[in-house]
Amino acid sequence: MELNKDKLDGATSYDDLRAVRKQLGKTQAEFAVLMGVNVMTVSRWEREDIEPPGPAKQLAKILLALKPATDLLYSD
Repeated sequence: MELNKDKLDGATSYDDLRAVRKQLGKTQAEFAVLMGVNVMTVSRWEREDIEPPGPAKQLAKILLALKPATDLLYSD
């Protein structure tokens, strides 16, 4: 699954939010900590039970944009 970053600005894309998490290499629990939500919330987003709010989609986009910088900081 390839991430379409532009879709995070528009309509809700549950697959894109999941793709962001996977591209960051995070479990649902780790992604929940980054997003400041409960792990069940991330699970419900990915199961399409609830719609992620706009700020959550924006934060996911920011986290993805920062990934190259964090990879450099934490590389072995």
